[in-house]
Amino acid sequence: MRQPSPLAVAVPILALSCLSIAMPVHAEPPRSDPPDFLEVSAPGRGENGDSRLQDAIAAIANGGTIRLGPGTFSGGLVIDRSVTIEGAGADRTILDGRHRGRVLQIAGGASVTLSGLSIVNGSTVDGFDRHVEDGAGILNLGELRCVECTIRGNISRDDGGGICNNGTLILDSCTLDSNEASGIGGVGGAIYNVRHGVAGGGSPISGNGPAEVRIIRSTLSRNRAGDNGGAIWSEGRVVLQASTISGNSAGRTGGGIRNNGTLDLLESTVAFNSASQDGGGLCNYGRLRVRNSLMAENESPVGGDCSGPLASRGGVLLQRTDGVELLGASDLDRLGVDPRLMPLSGQGEGPEFHAVEPGSPAINAAVAASLDGELEPPLETDQRGEPRPSGGEGDVEERADIGAFELTDDGPPTDPAPDAVGTGTLRQSNHNALER
Repeated sequence: MRQPSPLAVAVPILALSCLSIAMPVHAEPPRSDPPDFLEVSAPGRGENGDSRLQDAIAAIANGGTIRLGPGTFSGGLVIDRSVTIEGAGADRTILDGRHRGRVLQIAGGASVTLSGLSIVNGSTVDGFDRHVEDGAGILNLGELRCVECTIRGNISRDDGGGICNNGTLILDSCTLDSNEASGIGGVGGAIYNVRHGVAGGGSPISGNGPAEVRIIRSTLSRNRAGDNGGAIWSEGRVVLQASTISGNSAGRTGGGIRNNGTLDLLESTVAFNSASQDGGGLCNYGRLRVRNSLMAENESPVGGDCSGPLASRGGVLLQRTDGVELLGASDLDRLGVDPRLMPLSGQGEGPEFHAVEPGSPAINAAVAASLDGELEPPLETDQRGEPRPSGGEGDVEERADIGAFELTDDGPPTDPAPDAVGTGTLRQSNHNALER
């Protein structure tokens, strides 16, 4: 049989090759960039909307903003990117754990801002991972800023009923109320601030280092720890400024605060807290610096207002001095006096506070910021936003008041909130909590 020539075979192959080259190529449609802004409405009655907020978090661009409408959204959320989530107000937009688990977790490396919303009813269960039980409301492994938020009614079986912070946390004009670290060894009813921050996480307060918390114009009230630190247990750094710690309780030490790290207490009020062993208001085993702050009406067998070393930076008011080792005390401090606090109340908006009565020794007794350049400078307003005078020690009438509240010409508030808690009621509620 006659064999085809090589040229006869090559020509069809070349033709097919040219045909394949000439065939049109269908490109994939261009992918759209993730959105920078999303609005999410709450699910209606009977509507299954448990995942809609988590879906929005997954869809938003890094650094974007999610705006939530009024209503209730389910918890169990994980935020793994930098994002701002805005609510319609803490009394209108609710993130609800429904007692089925943690409400919110911030992943390491994420920078998150929450504003105008409430985080409620988180509940953690026993587990082998140390993070499983900590932080029933929020577990923060990144950088978190909360503005005008309420964190209430969260219960951890271990530490940090409201928040477990293992990164950087800033609370501005927030309320942390009725959270609980319920275990036998539970610490930090409202906040558990751990010893070390996330590796490489950094901090807007002072760079890399231990986990850090800054609390400004906020109130931590009616929180409870089974062991230590009714409101706060800290192994890292805490700056508390123009804020109120009131009505918290601990099964052992630090009814208000247990500090094992570094704590700066500035222009703040610590009152009506209780502990069954020592440090009804504050129990210090670390570094404590206090300026223009008052501790009064706290209860414990030893160190009713404060136990451990306290370095005064001026303007320290202590009603009880037993159990405290005062360092650097001077005639600029007010020791063994009653500040004449009024019940914890509010003005319908913002966190609650303790006003002082006219004639209180806290009035016009604060020191000027110029006395200490190491600490954060005083804010220009008190916890409510009322302006503070800035005069020095020589001008008594122009000096600010000690504590979170500044008495104005209008006098103290005369119409406390309906659920305002008086001294006797607070003491009884703290006693009941310790008996549980």
